[in-house]
Amino acid sequence: MTMNSLSNLAVFGTGAMAGALAPHFARPGRALTVSGRTRTEVERLASELGATAMGWRDAADAADVILLAVHWAGVDDVLIAAGADDGLLEGKVIVDCGNPVEVEKFTLVHPEESLSVKIQRRTGARVVKAFNLAHIDVWRAMPDYGAGGLMVPICGDDPAAKSAVAGLVDEVGATAIDVGELRQALHLEAAAAVVIRHLFGGADTSATFNLVSARSASSSSISRASRGDICTPKPV
Repeated sequence: MTMNSLSNLAVFGTGAMAGALAPHFARPGRALTVSGRTRTEVERLASELGATAMGWRDAADAADVILLAVHWAGVDDVLIAAGADDGLLEGKVIVDCGNPVEVEKFTLVHPEESLSVKIQRRTGARVVKAFNLAHIDVWRAMPDYGAGGLMVPICGDDPAAKSAVAGLVDEVGATAIDVGELRQALHLEAAAAVVIRHLFGGADTSATFNLVSARSASSSSISRASRGDICTPKPV
């Protein structure tokens, strides 16, 4: 997959997350479609973006990349409507930005497996986890995170799919950092639970995790072995 794969992009959802991310992806030469449950909302967002309003299934068929920006509880219904049972999503790149987090105790609803892995198994698509660690205000207009900017963790099993999604991260004004295979999505969702709790506690909406290095740090200043010691203390 090349960056040309970004020329056909479908936005699934018309809520706050879709509304925050999609404007960055409305670019000349790109076929952008919008799908959702409510026709009036689909037409509203499509009009704002200069995109085409389309049903789930038709949009999935036309797209190479799908931004899945619907509430996690409704994901399976959307996948069915988009043709998952007929193999229509197989091989597509699906960007999953969902967080199945309950907001009473701020824990994962399904701690045994990530939403991303479930989507990939359900559809046969190439799923990439991205955009799940920040409030929608961050995606609407990128705050100033200093010289290094915002690093956005992404993970997935397909290198070409991750490369395409890294391009979308760049269009939002951030930098993608590849944190590994799709199994890491469970850890990103757990990290999101911490961010969500922090935001519910009254933190500024720009608050998020950001991977940074000290200005004076060099790649050789810490050996590979000592890096492992930092992350995994030896048993006592």
